Amino acid sequence: MDTVIITKAKCPSCGERIPIGGRLMLHQLVACSNCEEDLEIVKLDPIILDLPYYGDDEEFFWEDDY
Repeated sequence: MDTVIITKAKCPSCGERIPIGGRLMLHQLVACSNCEEDLEIVKLDPIILDLPYYGDDEEFFWEDDY
């Protein structure tokens, strides 16, 4: 039987400590339950979250291509 560990990590956007559980992986995306910001796990021990970096070559939905 697998043991599920739930821990909390601080959201860099709003400061809320959000619960995170399950099998965690580096660069995994999670969402803040308070501000709904997408976050990336950048360190596992201790768990540190940061805003994900999408790169300069990716288009974002708010960019208009006219």
